[in-house]
Amino acid sequence: MEVPNEKNIFGTNELKRVLLIYFLVILGLGFLGPLGLVFEISQTSEAFDLPSIRSAVLPAIQAFAIGFLVSWIPGKWATSWLITNYKTQHLSQWFVLENQNSIFANFGFNLFVGAFIGASFFEGYICQMPITEDVSGSVTALLSCKTVFNSAISLIVGIIIGFGSWLIYQVVSIERETNQKMVVQFYSTRQWSLIGIVGVAVTVFVLGLTCYEIFTLG
Repeated sequence: MEVPNEKNIFGTNELKRVLLIYFLVILGLGFLGPLGLVFEISQTSEAFDLPSIRSAVLPAIQAFAIGFLVSWIPGKWATSWLITNYKTQHLSQWFVLENQNSIFANFGFNLFVGAFIGASFFEGYICQMPITEDVSGSVTALLSCKTVFNSAISLIVGIIIGFGSWLIYQVVSIERETNQKMVVQFYSTRQWSLIGIVGVAVTVFVLGLTCYEIFTLG
């Protein structure tokens, strides 16, 4: 790993706090959809025979739980390489360099945010159900479409949080073992996070739209 010049270092923070913030933001983004769906159902006229709030939110919660369990079981093994790297740096220099290319750091965070934005635009595109004479059925179809997307995103969030819980747990274990807080140093680079997020968002939208057109024959 390339060690940044000291002049480029612009801040330090506790490693577990940084990881916790990352995963809380991802968790919040993941449940924006279900919360928005709850609001839509609550604001829709009771004259329509719509799905209950429970039936709209429960699939997302179940998908999150499945993703969490699927990733949590092999999580310790899958994140061991990163924890070993953290521990080596911590013991040798008493701080951890921000690994911006890690799937659990800037790269992974930008990847998720970009994918989330792209999926949100894709959802808005294909979930535009035409309102027919059966208004209740049309609205139900719209909400069902959004429920499917919310569940898919919740599944991915569950997988990330499952791995993340192991990361935070192991960081805490190392701190107890060494009786020293693990600190991460942030340094400036020429990486353009915004361009990366936009690029991922556009890619996810185009790929999703292409697959949709192929499998539905346009």
